Amino acid sequence: MSWKGWLGIVVVLGLGATAWSGGFGDLGGGDEGVAPVAAEVRRGVLDITVVERGNLKAANSVDIKSEIEGQTTILFLMEEGKIVEAGDLICELDATSMVEKRISQEITVQNAEASLVKATQNLEIQKSKNESDIAKAQRTRSFAEIDSKKYLEGDWLSQEQEARDNILIAEEELKRADDTLTHSNGLFEKGYLTRTEYEADELAKKRKEIALEQAKRTQIVLMEYDHPRRMEELEADIVEADREVERVKLESEARLVDYEAEVRSAQARLDLERDKFTRLDDQIAKAKIYAPMAGMIVHAQPDGGRNSQGEPLNEGSTVRERQDLITIPSSEGMIAEVSLHESVLEKVQVGMQCSITVDALPGVVLPGEVRFKAVLPDKNSWFANPNQRLYRTTINVTKSDPRLRPGMSCSIEIHVQTIKNTLHVPVQAVFADGGNQVCFVVNDDGSTRRVPVEVGSYSAMWAEIKSGLTEADRVSLSLPEGETLAPAPRLAADELSEGPPSMGGDFGGMPANPSTDSRSGGGRPEGAPSGGEGAKGAKRPEGSWGQGAEGGKGNG
Repeated sequence: MSWKGWLGIVVVLGLGATAWSGGFGDLGGGDEGVAPVAAEVRRGVLDITVVERGNLKAANSVDIKSEIEGQTTILFLMEEGKIVEAGDLICELDATSMVEKRISQEITVQNAEASLVKATQNLEIQKSKNESDIAKAQRTRSFAEIDSKKYLEGDWLSQEQEARDNILIAEEELKRADDTLTHSNGLFEKGYLTRTEYEADELAKKRKEIALEQAKRTQIVLMEYDHPRRMEELEADIVEADREVERVKLESEARLVDYEAEVRSAQARLDLERDKFTRLDDQIAKAKIYAPMAGMIVHAQPDGGRNSQGEPLNEGSTVRERQDLITIPSSEGMIAEVSLHESVLEKVQVGMQCSITVDALPGVVLPGEVRFKAVLPDKNSWFANPNQRLYRTTINVTKSDPRLRPGMSCSIEIHVQTIKNTLHVPVQAVFADGGNQVCFVVNDDGSTRRVPVEVGSYSAMWAEIKSGLTEADRVSLSLPEGETLAPAPRLAADELSEGPPSMGGDFGGMPANPSTDSRSGGGRPEGAPSGGEGAKGAKRPEGSWGQGAEGGKGNG
């Protein structure tokens, strides 16, 4: 064992010497008060155990919390300890304010439904109007295309043919007028016509010439001006009609976006209001709490928060959301919860067997098994003592008892190791001498000699001796008069920062101050009570820890 491990046992040795002085004073030789208190070196079975205090808890339990938002008042609470069946009413919370809110919220939901109906109808109306507007624009475009085709295949051909016909008729009429004038000229020269009649024929010819010129000019205007202009107008009408169709479609889509947004907004408001209404219904329903399974009612312990007075829950108490109200433990099995000190953490492994004694059931020893060991220490232990590290550990009670109840205190003895046929001495007989371990062997004449020893495993009471002693030896339980021990080597700064020293090596894992440790180690004398008695029935002095040297489980 390293010198570090012995720093933690120094306190044990000092306290142990006092504890054992009353029980082993008759084992030393010579004058009483001078001869050292001694114990025999034993050979036999040595049980290495770790003993911790803990509390029982149901292996499977249901924690019932308040699910009412904010704070509310308990109207009815089933009395603690009563056995209930699944579906029984076990608690009722005040939901009066939520019932009033539900009525108001129902009106709000109805208004939201009306707004959604209105928005939906407006959307449908707008869709119908959009369809009409688009159809009208498309008709206008179709009419423009028909007008263009009508002009090209009808009006234009007629106008063009009419212009040609007018010129042809004018030419024929001019030719006829010219023939008439020629004939009139011959008659006028012979005196058969008057000058007035001759001049009238000349004027008629002149008119026909003018009419022919006008028909030709009309054809030129029609071909060079009216026809191209009309064609451009008809083509522009088609293009503009196409643009109008697109414009109407875009305007329709834009108007639809507004109405669809109103519908979505109205739907979202309705969903929100319905959710509020449903939540209020759910909250009102949750005000009555029914047992989810059969079992015994256990009231939750108040957490002592800022708004809590630490008083037990009862009718009229104010509770907040998510606060524990009731626990219904299952009768199917029990577990024990303990906190392991960091000094014994590595000794205890999952799967190790345990013996459990319940304070309320004297004489009953229940078997158990380590089921869980926390990886990180419990933070709550840091607040109480910054230098203390406790690790939450769960023990399965493998054979239950119908008299067990959650919350009962118990003692758990974890069986770490059983060493057969080994030498062992009380831990008080082992001293740290510098970086070594020594025992003081008591000679027959009462004198002592210093013997270096090699220590193996240990419990809170017994230490395994691997070498240095024999079964025939007796060892002193206190530092003999005149003997001195070398101080332990100085710890480096980084080692000091690790906290209080504890026993290292195979002998490590025990708290440095055993006076605060309520565990009783392995090697208990056969038939001795759990409190432990001294050798040959002598009772231990008050305040001492550990047990007498007359014992050790198995053969001593």
